[in-house]
Amino acid sequence: MNSNNQFSTNKRINEHGENIKRPKKKKRTAGEMKKRAEMKKQKFRTITTSLPYTPGLSKQKRKDQKKRLFVVVPTLIKEPIGTPILRFFNRLIPATFMQTLTLSTSTLVGLQTPGQHTTKRGFESVFHFGFWRKYMPFPQQTSESETKAAQDWMHQNVPLFMWLAKIFRLEFTDLFNEYTSIPEEYRPFVAWTTCALNINFAVAPHRDWDDYRGGLCWVIPFGDFTGGSLFLEDFNIEICCQPGDIIAFRSYWITHEVLDFFGERNSLVLFTGNTMYYSGDDVYSSGDETCSEQENSEDDYVYKSDSDD
Repeated sequence: MNSNNQFSTNKRINEHGENIKRPKKKKRTAGEMKKRAEMKKQKFRTITTSLPYTPGLSKQKRKDQKKRLFVVVPTLIKEPIGTPILRFFNRLIPATFMQTLTLSTSTLVGLQTPGQHTTKRGFESVFHFGFWRKYMPFPQQTSESETKAAQDWMHQNVPLFMWLAKIFRLEFTDLFNEYTSIPEEYRPFVAWTTCALNINFAVAPHRDWDDYRGGLCWVIPFGDFTGGSLFLEDFNIEICCQPGDIIAFRSYWITHEVLDFFGERNSLVLFTGNTMYYSGDDVYSSGDETCSEQENSEDDYVYKSDSDD
């Protein structure tokens, strides 16, 4: 072997023949090691609907369904063609982000009163931050976003928004590219244009008619509460969510509600409005006018779980 060949040794050397010390790997804490071990043990359950999704399951058929599916583990629900309907991440958000979200929201509520009103969804107590375009030729920032308290809240949670956008990009790359095709100036939440900050109320069954038709709504519950599951009526699925969980689902197509809870349950909802993809000359047509409830055929929704094979 040629002794002059610098690749004949296991040691790393630079162009001057000097040894290069390998950087020491950062030691993981016991907590990090434990979390990594738990994540490796968790296998994502994949559930595929037997039929392509058609919105609007009649109330009678909801009553006739014998078995409600309780989702408590990381799960992906999709159509046969592979289109995601729901993605549930169990306790994935780091505790530091959740602590900052909780404390900053508590401070915000003490400085600024959320909008409170009663709609078809029932009583709501919610902040809306970011950009919106409904009935307007061009996107405009919501009035609630302009206060100093709101700006401080958004600034404090930027690391969380960046972290969630990274998860979005890794899980749904093509959809992420669609979201980020909107100019960055209209995306204060990295991938999303708007967020709703729900303050301690259980929303009634509804669909988000104004959300992006082909997208996913990202929900992060937080607070100190028991109960408060997210119920998807059309599929008879109850998602038992806790602080640190992420639920991404097609909120435009699926009727959903928050069940009763005890304690204080808040939620961060990240989304992009459908009209954000229109040009300035387009005329907005409300989903309430173009979409109606459809009755299903006699065939009901049947689920096939990979874990049941």
